[in-house]
Amino acid sequence: MDTLQIVFATLSLSVPVLLGWLLHSVSTLHRDVGNLVGRFEQMNKRFEQMNKRFEQMNKRVGNIESKLGAA
Repeated sequence: MDTLQIVFATLSLSVPVLLGWLLHSVSTLHRDVGNLVGRFEQMNKRFEQMNKRFEQMNKRVGNIESKLGAA
């Protein structure tokens, strides 16, 4: 075998392996990014709920302050 045949034989074996590894890596990355997006969405919902609670508490404190100021 000459050098060119060895190079082509090596490439014909290694390219499918590299493509398989690349496909696996991309699918794993896609899954991980999807999981992170889901976690950030959950955190955002929790922060929105906390914000609503703080707004309600702030209104109550304002009502109490206005009642105390009027008395």
